[in-house]
Amino acid sequence: MRKELSKEELIEACLEESGLGSSTSPFIERYDGVDIRAIAGRKVRQWYLRLLDEGDETIVPSEEVSLQTELYFGGGRHAVLTPPEGLRKARRVKLDCWEIPAEVIYGCSIVEIGVIGGNAYACGSTRSPRAYACGGKIYAMPVPEGAYPRVESLCGSYDYGEDKYVIDERALGMLPDILNQSKL
Repeated sequence: MRKELSKEELIEACLEESGLGSSTSPFIERYDGVDIRAIAGRKVRQWYLRLLDEGDETIVPSEEVSLQTELYFGGGRHAVLTPPEGLRKARRVKLDCWEIPAEVIYGCSIVEIGVIGGNAYACGSTRSPRAYACGGKIYAMPVPEGAYPRVESLCGSYDYGEDKYVIDERALGMLPDILNQSKL
């Protein structure tokens, strides 16, 4: 189930998971200058960003961000999408000239994408489109000759900033133990 948590709520959950109890607990007091809440805040932020980048789609809610996406044509058979700043990992994209969405593939260089885009057989079809992420952009192909498509949908994991965390409650069981460095 999807939940929206504030930074403080996620830190509290992390402290509970680490066995430190609530920050209002009378049993935990430190006078040596170590700020447990600040440490927990940093660890939770690192954990959350890693979860957005590497987490399974079943526990990382996907957001629809097509209205915030810029589209321009790269020439030839492909279009280039510039996703919004908060999008951590695009998962699927669909142009209105395609019949189905394309899964976004990571790990290709711009040279490989150029070779794929230059080959009419390798760049797919409107029934089997391709999308590659490289350098903060998404290269979507094919774009039929004479078409001026628009982005119908773009879904992926989205970071709302340090004060708002959208997460599936199943991921809360994976919170980092701030006392155990190996869990991060």
